[in-house]
Amino acid sequence: MKEEDGTKEVEYDEEKKVVRIPLSALGDGTRRSKLVLFTCNKCGGRSARLVNPVAWEKGVVFGQCSKCGVWHVLQANNKKIFEEVRYKEDPEYADKDGLDTAKAEELLKQAAAAEQAEQKKQ
Repeated sequence: MKEEDGTKEVEYDEEKKVVRIPLSALGDGTRRSKLVLFTCNKCGGRSARLVNPVAWEKGVVFGQCSKCGVWHVLQANNKKIFEEVRYKEDPEYADKDGLDTAKAEELLKQAAAAEQAEQKKQ
């Protein structure tokens, strides 16, 4: 059951007693199309990740710091629906995720510039 194949079938894992519902069954939203920028509260590192908008709006999204590897809860609307976004420097992963390292760094620079501009206004 993969969201990419367009299925909306529900599966039940008898052994683990878990019901698996594809995020596509919960609403419209392209897989990992929402950009999330976050700052690690341990090391101060900034990370940019693409997440599923359905998980963001209706579930829980976890993200891993790109600098120190600490996990963060980025959004928690429904703790029973979740998406985990792992940070890896593997270029193949970046391509699959749709956000390569250079693009992520550019987005982080833009976000930092916007934050500085906002602070100057205050």
